[in-house]
Amino acid sequence: MKPEYYAGLVGLALVALAYFTRPKGSVETSYVIDLDSVGLPPAPSSQIRSMAQAIARAEGFYVAGSVPQRSHNPGNIKASWTGYPSTPGGITMFPSESAGWAALYHQLELIRDGRSGQYSLANTIRQMGTRWTATIGQQFAWASNVAQSLGVSVDTQLRVVLA
Repeated sequence: MKPEYYAGLVGLALVALAYFTRPKGSVETSYVIDLDSVGLPPAPSSQIRSMAQAIARAEGFYVAGSVPQRSHNPGNIKASWTGYPSTPGGITMFPSESAGWAALYHQLELIRDGRSGQYSLANTIRQMGTRWTATIGQQFAWASNVAQSLGVSVDTQLRVVLA
């Protein structure tokens, strides 16, 4: 057989491997950030900023050498179609901390504005945790950390902390 045939099979196998080994239940966003051409996004509201900081804390962004810190991704967001590379675990590696914060702010703004395909303002922080973190068994710990950072209960609806 021709070498092109084998190259095609290898490529197809790699795509299948990437698809079937990707973490399930991860956060995804279609937000493409190109700070070089448009500059920084508008400043987020204090509620969005507080929620983003709580999420960053729960994700381990403030821990030196953590995956979120090394990838400039405070929300540990998986957004493979943004054009940015990702870690072997699928976490998007943003080119700067500003770009990572902008992606997280944007995701939270989508939720606040009712434009998220995964979350609504009626969801509680606990419910958000079951989707936001792909680590089985860690969803409640994530929700507890976010809620504690915000000074609310895990059963607080997102409308209370984002609106």
